[in-house]
Amino acid sequence: FGLRMAAFALWRRGWVQALPRAGVVGLEFALVPAAVVLLFSASPLAADFVFALAVLVFAREEGPISAVLRSAPLVWLGTVSYSLYMVHGLVFGRIVDALAFAQNLTGDRWVSAQLGGLDLILLPPLPATLLALAMLAALLPCAWLAWRLIEWPARQWSRRAAARYGAADEERAAPTI
Repeated sequence: FGLRMAAFALWRRGWVQALPRAGVVGLEFALVPAAVVLLFSASPLAADFVFALAVLVFAREEGPISAVLRSAPLVWLGTVSYSLYMVHGLVFGRIVDALAFAQNLTGDRWVSAQLGGLDLILLPPLPATLLALAMLAALLPCAWLAWRLIEWPARQWSRRAAARYGAADEERAAPTI
């Protein structure tokens, strides 16, 4: 968190804008595989530095990867990402519950649902993939509803409250939706 705050401070002071565009584009292409490797490694400290650098590089929004990240579907996913995080367990859990109920009626074995969340899908690859797509199809509108009915109104309320203390200037420096 501290590294990302330092990255934000560097961005606000214009250090990122001083980098040549070619360097930013090269860093974009280098950071994506580095981030993927670090996600699956046992080096959290290295990951912290790479992700802080990624904040700085992608804040410029100039390279081809940034262009993809600015596409409407990915901007929408970014907008609802916290809501996705908040509701995914609920949505997936209810789908697993429905499958567990259905398998009790049919005698088939599709899922292993256990108290505490150690649920397993016991389907062959193709039906499991179709089930995963169905879960995503159910998750996305639920996340949008959570964003629209809970997260967005809470943000507006907190912005109004923060504005009373002069925080509106900071919001303009790092705008969010």
